Amino acid sequence: MDKEQLYELEDVYDRIAEKRECGLNSILTHIRNLRWEMGKKEERTPIESVSFRMKTFASALEKCERKGWEPSEETFEQMHDIAGVRIIVPFLDDIERVKAALLRRQNLELAEEPRDYVKHPKESGYRSYHLIVKTKVPFEYEDEWILVEIQIRTILQNTWSSLEHKLRYKNQDPAAEAASEFAEFANLLYEKEICMMKLRDFNKIESVIKDDCAKK
Repeated sequence: MDKEQLYELEDVYDRIAEKRECGLNSILTHIRNLRWEMGKKEERTPIESVSFRMKTFASALEKCERKGWEPSEETFEQMHDIAGVRIIVPFLDDIERVKAALLRRQNLELAEEPRDYVKHPKESGYRSYHLIVKTKVPFEYEDEWILVEIQIRTILQNTWSSLEHKLRYKNQDPAAEAASEFAEFANLLYEKEICMMKLRDFNKIESVIKDDCAKK
């Protein structure tokens, strides 16, 4: 591919990315409103923090090369993770709560079957819940449904992922022993997260019992 073809392809990508960014802003508004609503109705909001990113043209080309795809307008249109949002929650069961609440929003629909890497982690130990959604965005002449990827993960899952990324950033092919340690560490964290939910629920029960005793 010569420079002129590359520039033309980048222009194509930029036009697609601009619309995806509009979709990203729509999703962020949904999440911001949802966080406020859940915080008003419940004792705590299950949304701890939110981050987002737009995939650069260079990253899109790298993904095409890695996947063996031909870079083209059609390929970019089908690339679901050009716009991405990450939601961090405190507890494992908050993932399902946030997912269900998001999918009840108007003008937001599932575009693909969710990928549940929490119950079915990757071999590396990676755990996260991936949603590919489409959100309706009003443009000048018509509304369009725009693709956005949403990842929902716990604080501990995010910590593990950040550490694993740093390991691979320094070494794209870490030793088998290191990879095995990280996978084992991920499983240990998952077990501890289940324990944390039980502890949370136990504390709730203890609090109710103390309140009832105080009233008598």
